Formats: sequence, C-alpha cells, structure tokens
Amino acid sequence: MDALALRHRVRDLSPKDLFELDLEKFVRKENHGVSCRRTQLKDFDLIVQWRINYEIETLVAPPSPDVESRAHDNFKQMIDRGDFWVATVDDVPVSLSVINDRLPDVVQVGGVHTPKHLRGRVYSKVAAAR
Repeated sequence: MDALALRHRVRDLSPKDLFELDLEKFVRKENHGVSCRRTQLKDFDLIVQWRINYEIETLVAPPSPDVESRAHDNFKQMIDRGDFWVATVDDVPVSLSVINDRLPDVVQVGGVHTPKHLRGRVYSKVAAAR
C-alpha cells in the first residue's frame, strides 16, 4: 500500500485479509435460493450507493463528492467490462462483488459488499463465488 501510495485509502490489513482460493476446491453446492448475475443499468442507483458505502466502511473514505464521483465512474467502467456481479433473491440485488483485475488464468475478486441490514445470510459468499 505504501509503494502504491494507497495507505490513506485502506484500513489496516492483517494477514487474514489477504488470501488465495483454489477454485477447484471451491464448489458451491447450495446457494440458499440466491442467484448471481451481472449488474445491469437498472441497478445503477442502488449499486452506486453500495459503492459509496463500501468506500466509507471498508476504505475509510470520508463522505464527499469525490467518493460519489468515484462510485459513478467505477460503475460505468465495471459494467462496460462486465465485472460487477450482484447476488440476488427474486432478482432483487442483495450483495455485490467486483472483478478488480484479471489474467488469463486468475481473477482478483474485491469490492464485496452487502448492506448492513442484509448481512449474515450467505449473500456475500454467493456474490464472491461468482
């Protein structure tokens, strides 16, 4: 974080925050009625608000017009690339995950966010598993 000059944008990380997941061993047999789909334009307002909340909660960003602007720009970039995914229940978004980066044989999943009132219901696990 120091080398990338991002220390100010990220809360303190512990070793448990950084992990590798062998996808061959990660098979979801049960999704508890939760499905996953790419984010759609109809999700714009909701997902932008979730991204703002994510930056405030996870990246410890103070609420500001800059945070809102980044959330708007981020949505536009990620939806164009097809890298925003939402876990849904009856097609209502309940959690979000993002493919931050990709190589031919690996992706980096990040930006997993579930609103506080929906946490503890496996939604983020399904979103991240996508």
